[in-house]
Amino acid sequence: MVKNSFIFSIGTILISFGNYFFHLILGRMLDVASFGSFESLISVFYLISIPSSALMLVVVKFVAGYKAENNFGKIHALLKSANRGLFFLGFILFLFFILFSGEVANFLKIESTLAVMILGLTLVFTLSYTLNKGILQGLQAFKEISISGIVEVIAKLLIVIALVKIGLGLNGAMAAIFLSLFAGYSLVLFFLKDIFEYKEKDFIFERPEIKEVFNFFVPSFFLLLFITLYYSIDVIMVKHFLSPDVAGQYGALSILGRVIIFATGIIIAVMFPMAAEAHKKNGNHNLILRDSLILVSLISVSLLFFYSVLPEQIVKILIGSKYLAIAPYLSWFGLAMFLFSLVNLLAQYMLSIHKLKHIYLLGSGILLQIILIYFFHQNINQIIYIMNGVMLYLLLAYILYYIFYARRGNKI
Repeated sequence: MVKNSFIFSIGTILISFGNYFFHLILGRMLDVASFGSFESLISVFYLISIPSSALMLVVVKFVAGYKAENNFGKIHALLKSANRGLFFLGFILFLFFILFSGEVANFLKIESTLAVMILGLTLVFTLSYTLNKGILQGLQAFKEISISGIVEVIAKLLIVIALVKIGLGLNGAMAAIFLSLFAGYSLVLFFLKDIFEYKEKDFIFERPEIKEVFNFFVPSFFLLLFITLYYSIDVIMVKHFLSPDVAGQYGALSILGRVIIFATGIIIAVMFPMAAEAHKKNGNHNLILRDSLILVSLISVSLLFFYSVLPEQIVKILIGSKYLAIAPYLSWFGLAMFLFSLVNLLAQYMLSIHKLKHIYLLGSGILLQIILIYFFHQNINQIIYIMNGVMLYLLLAYILYYIFYARRGNKI
């Protein structure tokens, strides 16, 4: 258990760091406008990938159960049937992006429709790739998951440097995403090859299983949707409403601000299973929440201090001098990410103890953010003020939600 957790944790950290470094490298290599286009397309990619990410959580749960029963024939059947369905769905998405590439490019003010088409092609494999990683995780093949992810990141870095260097720009960056993802996808299939040796068994969900899938998938889907929207919809809307150069600057600002999300995300990932276990054993999961809040706050405040004192140096070192215009916004954007990290922690905590009504709070917040940005988007300042206001509203709402249940005598 300890060995598997260590391997998975180290692998996750390396992959996350590599992906973050990829954005920093790309910010230096592309011009400001092209970088903004890339960040907006990646934000679209994140949103479309949410259903498969939520489905992966369900797959992990059921594959782990089948593994415990030594029912590898069912895993084989799940692997084949689900991949077939997801490939078909991915192909439909690909056709959509081919047919409406012009409209998507116009909405995001992107000159290259080819970049949009490459995004569509990437989605053909993305859905299946995510599912297959879920099967590997359910089989507890943590080393294999880590290896495939690290290979994907290394391939992405090498390919993007090569393609952008020869002048392919935005199209080269999107091609790097596709080619590296295909490399990871192929490696995961290789690691699953032993499953194909088992004879398939009929894979039919019984009524209790369908209910269990529904009850697990739906809240997971909406939680992932709303959390992802909070750090992607602003990038998409800025790209639509503001000039290409300003959108590029905002994309860089978003990348730097996400350092806080990355740093605190590890705490949240560790908190979730610990709180879930404490809740199941009727333990005091309040202490786990308290300790997690303290750690997230300490990390965030430390980073905010450097954002406030050394904004220009941070911008120069991490993403380059051509983005120095965003230095005055860094501390305020970082504050929004700090508030977001607290909200994310509370949301994940509520889900871990099977409290689901809080998802309505997340939905109301993202709706408010979209409406406000739609009407007020003259400059980066307005966007950042809106994000801070929405995050403050959500944080206060979650605190009240927590107090409400605590007063009713629930061990929240």
